[in-house]
Amino acid sequence: MSKRKLRGFWKEIDNVKAELATLERSLGHFPSSREISYHNSMCGASILLYHGGMRMVREVLGVPQARREKGYWGNWANVKKEIVLVCEELGKFPTFTELRTLNKSSLSKAIEEHGGINKVRKRVGYKENRKSPCHWSKKNNNLLEELNFLTKKLGHFPKSTELKNLGKGYLIKVIKREYGGYNEMRKFLAEDLIMGKWGDITYALKEVAEFLLENNLEEIPGRRKILKLGRNDIVAAIYRHYEGFPNFREKFREYRNQPSQREQVESLLEEWIHE
Repeated sequence: MSKRKLRGFWKEIDNVKAELATLERSLGHFPSSREISYHNSMCGASILLYHGGMRMVREVLGVPQARREKGYWGNWANVKKEIVLVCEELGKFPTFTELRTLNKSSLSKAIEEHGGINKVRKRVGYKENRKSPCHWSKKNNNLLEELNFLTKKLGHFPKSTELKNLGKGYLIKVIKREYGGYNEMRKFLAEDLIMGKWGDITYALKEVAEFLLENNLEEIPGRRKILKLGRNDIVAAIYRHYEGFPNFREKFREYRNQPSQREQVESLLEEWIHE
């Protein structure tokens, strides 16, 4: 446990800079807001309370802003530029799985907003990636990984109409060929089993922590925000397994070794009284 700082320590920007430098050396890169809050919650709180927020601190330190300007992904030229960079890195047009591996979740969402991966691929000038029959074989995990990704995105096992709307109608034939049809596939990859994972608190906490990092969020947002970001499964699991958002947020604070909401308020009041 780190030593308690002297009163007024966090009000000095030089002290915050020193703490951030230590964290940067540890991580190998300048920390995001989420990483600061996770590894040094008091430093994160002081940035918000005393130093104008993360954007202002980045400006003071001369660090480029992590967030794109508002409307960046709505501009097709920006989306195309980002896709071309990834294509040059991979040597081909990326899949959603590859974008996720490269921590390009924002680009994935932008592709969906601009008509989906097939339409964007054609617009950029790439031919459709044709998979060999062996790619979807039971012997590989490619089909299961694709369906798991879609189930997480939709919050339920995808229907055939949804596969068609997502430009993945070819998977219907694959499922029939490899598993004998939808009903047999469901038995193998049951929706209840997928949602059942969320009953494991360790799994749930890690999934939500990854979701916050991907979207550069400070805290767990409300239901509407999470649904807007396409994670129906998170909302369903919090209500189904953890008695709603307030209860789950407290569990999440414990997971991150952060004080509870009540302790945070009491700490701020105590500091305010002694100033």
